[in-house]
Amino acid sequence: LIASTPIVHNAVEQVSCKKRWYSRTPNHTFDVVLVDCGAKLTLVRMLNKQGCNVVIVPFNTSAEEILAFNPHGILVSNGPGAPADVPTVVELIKKWCGHKNIVLHFHNKGVRTRHDRWLDDKLYRRFFKGVKVILLAESLYEDVKKYVSRENCYVCSNSIPDAASKKGIPNRNRNTSPRILWLTNLMRTKGLMEYLEALQILQKRGIQFMADFVGGATVEVDENSFNNAVKACGLNGLVTYYGRKYGAEKDAFFANADIFVL
Repeated sequence: LIASTPIVHNAVEQVSCKKRWYSRTPNHTFDVVLVDCGAKLTLVRMLNKQGCNVVIVPFNTSAEEILAFNPHGILVSNGPGAPADVPTVVELIKKWCGHKNIVLHFHNKGVRTRHDRWLDDKLYRRFFKGVKVILLAESLYEDVKKYVSRENCYVCSNSIPDAASKKGIPNRNRNTSPRILWLTNLMRTKGLMEYLEALQILQKRGIQFMADFVGGATVEVDENSFNNAVKACGLNGLVTYYGRKYGAEKDAFFANADIFVL
């Protein structure tokens, strides 16, 4: 069902704000423009907390309009769909490269697995030139070590314990049936349907498991279509969708998982 659903190419348009708005904080230090491709209000609040006055603009705001604010920084939020669907945002990033430093919130896409290929190496060198990178864990630095110096990398942990840290992942009792954790939003572009098909194969082979899904429904896949796909794959009773979880609740799911799906 999910696989047969037409790909949505205007997903960002559906979730972006329709007009410019402001979120200010007393005695601010920085002025930031947030390009809303599906930004959460929590992001705006965190920027305010760090002393930033924030101008939130629709995704299709022109580069000229944004640069006219002369901000200290521009933050492009994450969102559904593919970059090709938002050419105005791509154009903004191109023009911004000539004005300020670029900081990437990098989710580690297997750079190290391809950096020995001549063309990939050339492209990576060009892509990472002069940028700073935010990583989700110290151990992930190995993925970009060839292209980014350590002083240009910042670690901002995000719910996943760092196995390479001193603290590491706590010891725990294993579950009788392994629990598999999907800890991200429901997006077909993240391999959701392929994952459900893999679970279906395990089920047909008589392999015991329980699969937990933690993350928000999206324009690509809403909760109803997800549940229909689970039913179509014959996974009722084995797959449970819990929606968005934060803080200690999210940590509890990770601590109880035997297998974590990236």
